[in-house]
Amino acid sequence: MVAGILADMAIGIEMMRASFYNLSYMADHMDDYGPPWSPQFISKASATRVFAGDTVVDIVNKGAELLGSMAISEDFGNEKLLRDAKITQLWLGGQQICRYRVMRGHYDLKNWA
Repeated sequence: MVAGILADMAIGIEMMRASFYNLSYMADHMDDYGPPWSPQFISKASATRVFAGDTVVDIVNKGAELLGSMAISEDFGNEKLLRDAKITQLWLGGQQICRYRVMRGHYDLKNWA
């Protein structure tokens, strides 16, 4: 069971890495994907941020579950990782504003209330 949890954590890390590599590739090839300040690119960057923020909190939570009561001990550093992971979700407006940016790149939201 622990191996399955660790595998899920590794899969999340690999998918975050692939997402960042994809976004970096797109930023390097503006002729194909548009400038980084375009609504479509901001939408893709926001989607990457939301995915990475949610994934890292999930990974740290799974690590805390594996550590049990030791997860809140300062000896392991997991409690600091959990605080730092949560800050990435709240930084620069939080996940909900980023989700709005994702939708703004896909749909015309000017007429929405």
